Amino acid sequence: MIDTKKYEGHTPSPWLWYDDGGISSNIRLYFNSHIDEDLAEIHYGENCIADARLMADAPSLLAEVIRLRSHIAHHVGDEYRQCPECGSLDFTYKFDDEGMECKCDKCDNIWRVKIE
Repeated sequence: MIDTKKYEGHTPSPWLWYDDGGISSNIRLYFNSHIDEDLAEIHYGENCIADARLMADAPSLLAEVIRLRSHIAHHVGDEYRQCPECGSLDFTYKFDDEGMECKCDKCDNIWRVKIE
């Protein structure tokens, strides 16, 4: 479980990325997953420490999103989601704005599921 309290006070979205062909030394500080809180606070202000933690943890947060999407795709409440054609539990899925599209690994059946 990820402790989201350490991100409280981060800069609200949207965040913008300006590609000037390089990464400044202060930004590089974040991407190396090392947060020098004194330096960060001096250069970026009050939101910087929470922003830096959020950036440093982005890979972990993405892994959690992927794990949760897989759980949602394969479960309906406490039950496993199954292919409506053959009953297989093995399928691939793609999420979109309206839900997800599933394709059975066993019989190639394709079906849509609305996620609310």
